[in-house]
Amino acid sequence: MRHSADNLTHREIRCPRRGVTLVEMVVVVFIFTILAAIAVPQVRLAIEDRRVREATRALTVALGSARNQAMATGRPAGVILRRFTEGQSPNACTEIEQTEGLAPYAGDTIASRARISYTGYDGTARRHQFTVAFTDPIQASAASHGDRIQFNNQGPWYHVYGTPTTGQLTCSLTNTDVAAGLMWPWPDAPDQSVPVPYLIKRRPRSTANDPILGSANPPIQLPDRAAVDLSSSGVGPTGVEFHSSTAGNVPVVIMFSPDGSLEYITTGSGGASGRPTQPVYFLVGELERVPSPDNPAGLADDGKLNIQRFGSFWVSVHPRTGLTTTVELAAEGDVQQSRQFAFEGQSMGGG
Repeated sequence: MRHSADNLTHREIRCPRRGVTLVEMVVVVFIFTILAAIAVPQVRLAIEDRRVREATRALTVALGSARNQAMATGRPAGVILRRFTEGQSPNACTEIEQTEGLAPYAGDTIASRARISYTGYDGTARRHQFTVAFTDPIQASAASHGDRIQFNNQGPWYHVYGTPTTGQLTCSLTNTDVAAGLMWPWPDAPDQSVPVPYLIKRRPRSTANDPILGSANPPIQLPDRAAVDLSSSGVGPTGVEFHSSTAGNVPVVIMFSPDGSLEYITTGSGGASGRPTQPVYFLVGELERVPSPDNPAGLADDGKLNIQRFGSFWVSVHPRTGLTTTVELAAEGDVQQSRQFAFEGQSMGGG
């Protein structure tokens, strides 16, 4: 036994257990560094693509839900695309809200009337102004800034500015209205009109915690670092009506009719563009690839905008059916060609 133990000891001495040399360790670390350098960008791109896909899906679901809501309730419904004001990026939307149309308001009783008083021209605001006093006081929620009002069931629709105070509204005609041939609804003499019927056409309201609509639908937040790129979004093959060249917060609104078609959209300037006759296109991509007035080339490391990068998506809405289609951007940098691919995908049937 002693002899065997001695032999084992000699064998261990002759063949010592080897460790990892410094050179081998450096080689292994070098190999792992190369693999990481290859894998990390791919993982990052996969995460970014997933975020953009989720944002595209969220916008598509919001548009489809609004269309279904309009058809179910018989009232216009739609979505509000809020502009991302942080960092002066008015062409990016990271928050979407549901909205519903309100029924026109003509007073709380059948005998409700309004008296109109012309107050003159406001040179600072560049508009003709008049006030409206109601025979039956109306609630502040009955009208708000941006609504339109018509008198005596005829004539043009006038702008409403502000909310009712002490039963009165301030309304006006802009210079553009006057240039188009519209005039104030009552001469400046006598001071006040006779009581006349009125009708207030109320603009859509957000359903997020809205006391009028009685709804508490929270806004839809798009995934982090994903956005609807309004700089390249618009109507028709090349339209970019939603683009804003200044840092503002006027949202883009798209409304559906009770028959499922598009009722109207609003542009980046806040004016209603009417019922579109061509598809409406929204480009969905990454927030850092959205141009801004301060950074026209965006903030992406590679200097590419969403319209220049595969991985962005078009969400298009057909004007007559209201159905939405999702198509991946197929032509880098070419708005018309990539929208053509999106239109062909829509023509084959989307929703």
